This record gives sequence, structure tokens and C-alpha cells, in this order.
Amino acid sequence: MTRQLRVITPTLLIIGGLFLTNPTPSAGQAPTPRAEPLNDILARVLSNFCTGLGQGPGGLNPSTATGPLTKFCEITGNVGAASGGGSTALVESRIGPTDEELRLARRLAERRAGRGEPGTGLGVWVNGDYQFLNKDTTRFETGFEQDTAGTTVGVDYSFRGRAVVGVALNYAHEFGEFAGVGGGFDNDLYGITLYGSVVPLDNAFVDMYVGYTRKEYSFDRRVHLEKPVFGGGGQVTGTRVLLGRTEGDTSSNEIRAGALAGYDFVIDRFTIGPRVGVNYRDTRIAGYGERGSTGLELIYDDHSITSLTTTAGLYTSVAISTGFGVLIPQAAAEYVHEFENDQRRVGFTFRYTTNRPKFFFLTDPPDRNYANVGLGTVLILPNGMSVYAIVRELLGYSTRTATTVTAGLRVGF
Repeated sequence: MTRQLRVITPTLLIIGGLFLTNPTPSAGQAPTPRAEPLNDILARVLSNFCTGLGQGPGGLNPSTATGPLTKFCEITGNVGAASGGGSTALVESRIGPTDEELRLARRLAERRAGRGEPGTGLGVWVNGDYQFLNKDTTRFETGFEQDTAGTTVGVDYSFRGRAVVGVALNYAHEFGEFAGVGGGFDNDLYGITLYGSVVPLDNAFVDMYVGYTRKEYSFDRRVHLEKPVFGGGGQVTGTRVLLGRTEGDTSSNEIRAGALAGYDFVIDRFTIGPRVGVNYRDTRIAGYGERGSTGLELIYDDHSITSLTTTAGLYTSVAISTGFGVLIPQAAAEYVHEFENDQRRVGFTFRYTTNRPKFFFLTDPPDRNYANVGLGTVLILPNGMSVYAIVRELLGYSTRTATTVTAGLRVGF
């Protein structure tokens, strides 16, 4: 007779697959890492008195489970169907250049051209943006929908359009929900960036930036785990249930740096020019433990993400004089290639165990090549102010779609 356990639990880390090192290999046999979906891992680890947690077969050895997991592991039987979800705590949603870096590039282009501001002296600018991102569910990660609202405030100084230096402060708030059985996340980002631009030749420029971002993560996952209890005649006599909600929070520190070079061909009212860039990002995420009393609370190891991308693209715009200012419709497209951000292996343990056997999960392998396109317009007013709005779309990424709407205000003095 097959005795089954039904597990319905979104794991915290958008994991649909794990790397497991067998905690109890046979004598003389080295642990064998295996790449498996989350459901298969849960079924194997929690089957037959939770022997995957290190407990002896048939419960003959002392149980390694503690707290709310104890009674659940006292029952034999095989785990049946399982379902998993997750959060973005260890799987960053950002890909390629960040929206803040793109806003800095647009700011420097306006400053070099002296649009809406004097060709030299101080300038102040403020903008805000909104992004909607949708990620598909894959073998290794649960899908999610994410909304991001952010703003950037900057102050810079232009040296007659031949060089610009400045500093910008950035804040963004991310929130969203996971696909499937539930759970969500609520994150805050705080950043500071030093940026600048030089014009070595007319119509040629090199932009540079270096920045730091602190990110605070907060998330929850829903757990609904049921295990049928069989009587002596093989009939189901009851159900053991682990039901509830787990919570967790952690933080990350990120260093960013990059450069963008370009040349503008100016033909009457039209401007067109190539752009090439490089962006580097190193993110260190602190380990953390989930809080709750479901029995399936997990503890995650420290984790790091390194990204190195190059971009190649084209920018074009046209200046149209009107009775209330200069209107500049513009378009841009860029191809992005990722060099460093590989599929990652992250360790975790079960909180309610005494021996804390180590398991590992794998994140999605990121796409190496994708593109961004954008359309927008800038309105330069006679009083030294300018406003703009830009819509940007992610293209060619196999598991994600993203739309970003950016609006800004620039004030010069």
C-alpha cells in the first residue's frame, strides 16, 4: 500500500529545484549532489519518518526533528504530490543596467547639451519612475509579479558643457506576490551614486558612475502541509497538518560601477549616435532564518551575486520648437550581454532539526543576451526647467517581461 503525504508550501526563495547533498550516505560512499525540483526534494526528505533529515529508518534512532516538526516525522509513509513557491530574497529581479543608472545617463546627456539649464554652474534634478515586472514560473524558480516605485534626487555642476560632476540619492520600493499558493515580498532600496561626464571631442562623450545600494528585504511564505494517518487495517484514520505562515527578513550591500561612451551625429534638428557601455555589480546578501511555527522554517546561508554586462545601442532624437518650449521626442535601443551572473548554488538547513543537515538549491540560469527599447520625450521650458517621460520595455528575456515608465523634472540655477 502506498501511503502519501501531500505538501503545499511556497518555499521562501523562489525555488523550484534544489541541489541536495545526501546527509546520510552509505559507508565508503561520498555524498552525491543531485539537481532536483523542490517537490522531489520535499518528498524524499520528509518521507519515512523524515529520514532525509538524518533520522534512522523506522524511527529506531532518536529523532532529529524538534518543535512542530516532531509529530509530523513520527509517521511513516511516502510523500506524494508537492507544490512550491518562493520569494525574491536571494533571487534579484534586476538585470543589466539599473533604472537609476539609465536615469543618470539621460541626465548627463541633458547637462552636456545645456538643455533647460545654463551651460555651466549648478543644476538640481528630481525624477520618479514606476516599473511592472512579471517573471514566469520555471523548473528552478516560482514566478512572481513585482511593482517598483522609485525616485532620484541629484545635484551636479557643469563646466561649460565639457565636463559634469554630481551626486544622486536614490530610493525605491519593491512589492509583489508569488504565483500559485501565496506569499509575497516588500523590499526597500537606498542608494548613493557619484557620477560624471567628460567631452574629449565635440559630440563625443564618456559617462562614468560608482555607487552603493543598501537593500532591506521582507517576505512571507504560506505553508499548508497535510499527512494522512493510517490505521492498522490500512484505512486513513486522520490527518496530521502543518499549516501557517513563515516570515523572514535580511539585507544586502551592493557596489556598482560603469561607463558609457558615445558619439552624436547632429544633422539639422536631428541627432543620432551609437552607444557602448559596461556595467559591474557585486551584491552580498546576508544569511537569515525564517520565523514561524509551521515546522518547515528554513535557515539560509550568505549569498553573493556578481554581474558584468556590456551594452551596445543606438540613440536618436529630433528637436521641435513650439510656442511654449522645445519638444524633443527620442528613441533608444540597446543589446545587453551578461558575462558573470551564473546559475547559483545556495545552502540552507531546516530550523527545527538538531543535526541541521545541509541542502542546496539552484537559481534560474540567467539569459546571456537580451535587449531594451525605449520611447519618450523631453519638454524644455523657457524658465530653465525641463520635464520628461519615457517608456522602456525589456525584450528577448526568456522568463521575464518588464515595462518601466519614468517621469522627471529638472531645475537649473
